[in-house]
Amino acid sequence: MSQTIYLAAIVVREERLLLVRPAPDAAWELPGGPLLPEHDDVDAGMDAILSAMGVNAPAIEDDFVHTIFMAGQDGPLVYNIYAPSEWVGEPAVPEPVGSGWFALEEVEALAMDDRIRTAILEAYGMREPVDDVREILSAIGGDVEPFRPGLRLVGSPNTLDTAGRETTTASGFSALADDFATGIARASTPPALARRTRTLEVLAMLAALRGSREDLQAQINDVLNDGASPEQVSETLRLVGAYAGFPAAKEAWTVMEEIFVSRGIPHTRLT
Repeated sequence: MSQTIYLAAIVVREERLLLVRPAPDAAWELPGGPLLPEHDDVDAGMDAILSAMGVNAPAIEDDFVHTIFMAGQDGPLVYNIYAPSEWVGEPAVPEPVGSGWFALEEVEALAMDDRIRTAILEAYGMREPVDDVREILSAIGGDVEPFRPGLRLVGSPNTLDTAGRETTTASGFSALADDFATGIARASTPPALARRTRTLEVLAMLAALRGSREDLQAQINDVLNDGASPEQVSETLRLVGAYAGFPAAKEAWTVMEEIFVSRGIPHTRLT
C-alpha cells in the first residue's frame, strides 16, 4: 500500500458553501482532486485544481487549513483542506458530478464524512476545535505527539488566526522556536521556493543538526503530507550522510523507515 494525497477546497460565496457528490445518493464532499506527479507540491496542486474549476486564489500558499488522515481504497489517504481567500471566478465542476451551494448552517444536517464536516465547522468557528492529535497519530501509526501547526478560519475566508499547537514539552521557548522555524519554512511571501522544497530543506537541516526524534517524526510526516515522494525523502537523507556524516543520517533514516512502515510505504533499508 502507498499513501494518496487528496486536496480539497472550502469554497464559500456569500456565506454559502460549494459541495459536490459523484452520484445522487452519495455523500457530499468538498471539491478537489488528487495531488498529481506534475504538481510541484500541495500548494501548486491545489492551485491547479482550483484553476480547472474556474477559481483564481492568488494567496493559496497561505490558505491551508487542516490535514485529515483517512483510510482510502488503496491505502492511507492524506486529505489536505484549503480555504481559498480573496478568490475570484465562477466555480464550475465537471459533469456528471453533482454540485450545490449550501448555507453553512445546513452542513450539520448533510450526508457527509463527519471528519470533513468537523473541519469545515471548525474553520468557520461554528464548532470548537478538539484535540485530535492522538487520533491522527493512530491513523498514521505514530506514538508521540509532535509539534503540529494549524490554522483556523474565523468568520469568513478572509480572516485567519493561529490555532493551538500540540507540543511534547512545556517549554514556551520550544514552542516559540517551532513558530519561528515554521514561519521560515512555510510562510515566505511570496514564496521563492515551493513548499515541498522548503520542508525537505528543513528536514535536511534538522537531520544534520541531529534534532530530537519527535521533531524528526513531525518533519518527515509534514514532508510527506506536502507531497514529497518517499524517494525524495530518502535522497535528502543520503545527502545529509554525504555532507553531515553517516551517524546523523542513520538516526534520521531509522525514523524515516518507521514512518514509511506505519504509512504502508515501500522503502529501501539502510545497510
